[in-house]
Amino acid sequence: MTRLFDKAMNVSKKIRTSTGISRRAVSISYAAIELAKKIFGDLSDKNVLLLGAGEMAELAARHLASAGVRHIFVSNRTFEKAVQLADEFGGSAIRFNKLFEFLPEADIIIVSTGAKEPILRKEHFKEIEKIRHGKPVFIIDISVPRNVSDDVNELENVYLYNIDDLKMVVDKNLEERKIAAESAKILIDEEVTKFDRWLKQLQVSPAIVKVRSFASEIKGVSVEKAV
Repeated sequence: MTRLFDKAMNVSKKIRTSTGISRRAVSISYAAIELAKKIFGDLSDKNVLLLGAGEMAELAARHLASAGVRHIFVSNRTFEKAVQLADEFGGSAIRFNKLFEFLPEADIIIVSTGAKEPILRKEHFKEIEKIRHGKPVFIIDISVPRNVSDDVNELENVYLYNIDDLKMVVDKNLEERKIAAESAKILIDEEVTKFDRWLKQLQVSPAIVKVRSFASEIKGVSVEKAV
């Protein structure tokens, strides 16, 4: 059992490193982080603005916090909820009617509110363009209906992704994982064959020992007779 456990752990590590099966995000929230890293690379100097407190947006913010972003601002119509969530991230709560004052500080914006129309529009980002000196802004709109107007994407250095875009990333990653899983299956089959061969050898070993012992006894008797 000890050998079986060790083999299972070693094969698991080999599969992760050689097939890349764990490198592709298969959740909406983690796909958002993958995209953020493609745009910015290092996230340690980036500020995040969480607008609303939807479950997926909150989860994405948790992933970003784990990735080591500099600071997380939380704005919600219910300020108490914003305070509670900000405390979890060691961040700052912003009153909903003050969010546009903090917009220039945000490098990554996660939007998930119950609004029936866009809250963030093209003109909002045109106003902060000069303040940010061309630094990119990455926006994830997970709201249904969408809370960020599509024309925001027309601006240079503003990257808007909605939930449909993230689903496309996840679907693509799932397909690549399926291919990696086939390679993993081949590795597993090879190791199972090796382990089975070792197990059978282990079962035969006592019989081999007995045969060798019997042969040794015969040899001893024969030598005595010869002498």
